[in-house]
Amino acid sequence: MSSSPRYTVLRKVTDGGTAEIFLAKQHGAAGFEKTVVIKRIFTTLLFDLHFRHLLVDEARVAMSLNHGNIVQVLDLGEDQGRYFLVIELVDGWSLGRILERARAAHMQMPPAVALHVIVEVCRALAYAHAKKGADGKPLGIVHCDVNPRNVLISEQGEVKLFDFGLARVRGKIVKTDGNSIQGSVDFMSPEQASGGELDARSDLFSVGTMMYAMLIGRHPFGAAGGDTLLTRVKSDDFEPPETARSGLHPEIYRVIRRAMGKTPAGRYQTAQEMLADVERAARLAFGPAGRTELERWLQGLSAQDGVPPLTRQAPTEPTGNLFTLGRLIGPGQEPPPPPAASPPVIVRSSRPPAVEPSVLPPALAPVDPPSRRRWVDRVGLVLVLLLVFVALEARLMHRRSQSAELRAPRRLDSPGQPAAPRAPPPAESTPPATRAASHG
Repeated sequence: MSSSPRYTVLRKVTDGGTAEIFLAKQHGAAGFEKTVVIKRIFTTLLFDLHFRHLLVDEARVAMSLNHGNIVQVLDLGEDQGRYFLVIELVDGWSLGRILERARAAHMQMPPAVALHVIVEVCRALAYAHAKKGADGKPLGIVHCDVNPRNVLISEQGEVKLFDFGLARVRGKIVKTDGNSIQGSVDFMSPEQASGGELDARSDLFSVGTMMYAMLIGRHPFGAAGGDTLLTRVKSDDFEPPETARSGLHPEIYRVIRRAMGKTPAGRYQTAQEMLADVERAARLAFGPAGRTELERWLQGLSAQDGVPPLTRQAPTEPTGNLFTLGRLIGPGQEPPPPPAASPPVIVRSSRPPAVEPSVLPPALAPVDPPSRRRWVDRVGLVLVLLLVFVALEARLMHRRSQSAELRAPRRLDSPGQPAAPRAPPPAESTPPATRAASHG
């Protein structure tokens, strides 16, 4: 196994709704390097089962999709129980950011270019909705969060759909907390806002809402938030597009109205069907427009406001706060229990095994720095050696004491008491014959 880091985080890009996004370098053999994006759930959400599952579900769905209009998830990484996604770099901006810049620069996106973006999003959804599993049956994927923030556009005009974290799949159990609604309320369908059953036609309503906002120049449900916005979305209460902005081709109005039908039965039934109508409306109204026109318009916008693409943007945090991420989760591996919270400093990697869809959502935990672990291990080893030395020394001293006692003369008197006085020796007795002689 390799002990070198697999990913080096260069800088933080932004904070999303539930995760932080980093720009990073992927390392490989023979000095291989590739710039990627890493998505990791906020530390505050580490112990929330719902958000832990979102990250793994996103990897499970997105890694099964391989399409030019879908952002590729390259790896599901893990270190010390903390999971992260490694994502293809789209070096540009989100559609939401582009529309904000256009409003600030008073440069509305040309309708032909806007229709091209919608066509590319429809291509992505047509592929995802029709994706089949190993059994040959459709997976029933529904993105559930199609909005301008989840459409990425590169500096060269590539359009890619992003973030399948809320996607629903056939057979997947979707859990929510109480009556909470998942997704962006301002772009969700009436049935999603009401907590109803969802299918692919819910995503098409979201595309219709984006189309309205891009071509009409304002959001169909207004700028209100909270319960007012939710009520308007549920009732499909919006100003007709031809009233909000006149002068567009009738086919464009027709596509918007049909995509935003209140009931699923009144909308386009498939993304492929909507794609064909949007392309036809674009040809009738403006003639062909595609990636080249989008790229040129982006160049003009950047010349106006000077906002660079992702890789050339100034870091939002000091570049000294870099860290590395490591090994990948393999099939059947279980994550370790979450350690106590501590800031990530450095982790090591191992050679990545393949990721299978059967990997269960794990517990996420902050990284415990290896330098700290090595210090604790060394202190523990020193303590063990010290205890062994003390035990051996005590045993040796005991043996020396026993040897000294064996060599010393024994004393019969009890210690601490005076010795008993000895009786004087008996007087020497004189034989009777001797006494008689002396008297004579």
